[in-house]
Amino acid sequence: MKNSKKLVALLACAALVAPLTGCSSKSNAKIAKAGFGMVTDAQAKGDDKSQINTTMATVGLDSDGKIAYLDIDVAQQTTDNAEKVQTKKELKEDYNMKGSSSIQKEWYEQIEALEQYAIGKTPEEFANIETEDRNNHKEAVKLGTDLASGCTIDIGSFKKAVAKAVENSEAVEAEKMGAGEIVSVNTKSKQVNTSVASVALDKDGKVVWANIDVAQTTHGDTDFRSKAEKKEEYNMKGQSGIGKEIYEQFDAYENFLKGKTADEVKKISYGADFKATDEDLKAGCTIAIGDIQSAINEAIDQAK
Repeated sequence: MKNSKKLVALLACAALVAPLTGCSSKSNAKIAKAGFGMVTDAQAKGDDKSQINTTMATVGLDSDGKIAYLDIDVAQQTTDNAEKVQTKKELKEDYNMKGSSSIQKEWYEQIEALEQYAIGKTPEEFANIETEDRNNHKEAVKLGTDLASGCTIDIGSFKKAVAKAVENSEAVEAEKMGAGEIVSVNTKSKQVNTSVASVALDKDGKVVWANIDVAQTTHGDTDFRSKAEKKEEYNMKGQSGIGKEIYEQFDAYENFLKGKTADEVKKISYGADFKATDEDLKAGCTIAIGDIQSAINEAIDQAK
């Protein structure tokens, strides 16, 4: 009898524990964590202008912590030119790098080779890609390695942006990810604004994660943190009609996107002042969203 009572007790305990342990199984979703990272630097080009370089990385990790999605791009603009505002990847052949490339590949082709090379690797393995100091590039892909057949450019800033994206990553269950960028230059104020958006979509095509940020850099700047990274130091709250700092408004915008389909996202509208017209969005976000919404729409279109 004592043994049968023990058996009953053990079975009862197992029944209680089973539902808990059953919840620990890995997700079948392609993307288990999603993150975004951005690094900016400036190079003076005389007393009156700078070249602003903003490197952006959107990263998706699978349930084993390996890279399942990667998008890298660079917005490289001078503060005196408002005409050419495409990213390096968007410029395609117009970036005009192929002629000076030892492997005769354009920049976008080399970055695509790097992105493909990263798939299936851990963030640590990406961080440890072999590089060498070559032709004034301190972290050029090491010649003779497997990657060098498709990519020989300097990847130092890419490593930093990817590491930041991984550090910022959040748990999701997604099947697709996408990234979008809109760049503008104000030649009067000598300022470059790069609005960026990244999204993750579930199997039904609904947004489960989004990241919004803006790199705003002026000639002579030494603080290259993005608007969101500056947090309270951006100092917008006092001028905001809803008493919210810009990173808080970005957060509200991101949360507003969650659960929406691509079509619903693209229907988000704004008025002549570029501010949102939707009352629910306006409750948490009153900033001008024109460029941001365009970046979000681009990210949706690029999702894969």
